[in-house]
Amino acid sequence: MSGREEARIVRTLRRLARRSAVLERDPAEHGSGVIVSGDGAERVAVADAVIDHADARGWLEPLACDASKTDRQRFVLSRRGRGILRGGGSAV
Repeated sequence: MSGREEARIVRTLRRLARRSAVLERDPAEHGSGVIVSGDGAERVAVADAVIDHADARGWLEPLACDASKTDRQRFVLSRRGRGILRGGGSAV
């Protein structure tokens, strides 16, 4: 993994660490997910590769889907993901 890719992952984790931010991914739409801020004012696209990388390393924690969004997967930053941001490991 290049330094550029690692930096992109860390930026994504920082956005997700913001209060009440949620990562949403629609399995039917390939190519990206979106981080939604707690108030819904900010939406940031996230590439599938970044989501897959973070999920495979346990940096994302799935949320139970509510009835209105059963088609979307929703994630928050896990305790392990927060540790990466505090310098507890590499994003590789």
